[in-house]
Amino acid sequence: MRILFIKISDSTFIRKDEEILRRHFKLDSIRFRYPNRFLLPIKLIQLFLWLVLHGRKYDVIFYYFIDFHSLPITVFGKLFGVKTAVVIGGYDAVHIPELGYGVYNNPIRGAIARLSLKHTDLLLPKDDSLIHKKETFTNKLTLIQGFKNFVGSVKGKVKVVYNGYSSPHLSENDIRKKENTILSVGFAPTKRDFLIKGHDLFVKTAGIMPGYRFVLVGVRRKLVESLIKDIPENLEITGPVSQEKVSRYMKRAKIYCQLSLAEGMPNALCEAMLHGCIPVGSSAGGIPNVIGDTGAIVKKKDARLVRDAILQAMKLDPHKPIERIRNRFPLERRERELKEAIEELAGG
Repeated sequence: MRILFIKISDSTFIRKDEEILRRHFKLDSIRFRYPNRFLLPIKLIQLFLWLVLHGRKYDVIFYYFIDFHSLPITVFGKLFGVKTAVVIGGYDAVHIPELGYGVYNNPIRGAIARLSLKHTDLLLPKDDSLIHKKETFTNKLTLIQGFKNFVGSVKGKVKVVYNGYSSPHLSENDIRKKENTILSVGFAPTKRDFLIKGHDLFVKTAGIMPGYRFVLVGVRRKLVESLIKDIPENLEITGPVSQEKVSRYMKRAKIYCQLSLAEGMPNALCEAMLHGCIPVGSSAGGIPNVIGDTGAIVKKKDARLVRDAILQAMKLDPHKPIERIRNRFPLERRERELKEAIEELAGG
């Protein structure tokens, strides 16, 4: 079986899926990118023409995320009878209009997303919340998550395939040496990203817990200073750092906070739990599904509730988050389920 893998970046989770599929199928990869929005129409036409010339030899086109690039892939697949499969990660299944977040914020982009969702043969959301979920974490913003809220029924098959993780080396001594630190990680180069990741709530919580050390990774201090007048003295802010350094922070921290407004299946949260961090998360998206009974869920966007959740989590067993990720979301499970889904798609 021959598969064409179309990627929009070389991020770690995309490379993992590329490696998985290459182990089981004959796979070719191409990357779709455009330097600016003015060149986007030309790049979409080029992708479609490339598919017409070279795409008919493939059994399946596998790609990441519903967006502009979905249009030539979907149209080509329908015209020439080539099966299409897409991984749905979050931005393509959520809309927060007040923050201009999600593909549905742009009418053209939203129309392309709806068409592609309707006509793609296999939809692979990373969490059930990306299909449909009623969000209630905040009353101040409109939170709509789940692609069925935007398109209703779809023609293709929908199969949830969770992310998969390999366990880092962590000794019992590492767990005993955990510091009384509360950590949150999330790349946020803009105000919108800062709010989506719930970093504003994290900073406010640090302000009402002066006896604890808070660490925020992935945000430049200058951005935080432009958004928040008084930054708590117990909050350490570091900009984007290497994955190795993120792992070191996770290894030391006792509590990990994921207070996002919207998420599919958050990688940083899962990785923190594998490092023995007890999780505290918002009730948004797939966060509760990841945490389960190993941490604390905050049901409303309120710093006092986050504080109470952190204090509750401090008393919990740090071994349970490790076991949950290892047992429920191993990389081997994602590999098996992706392989089975592609084989069933091509066979059908």
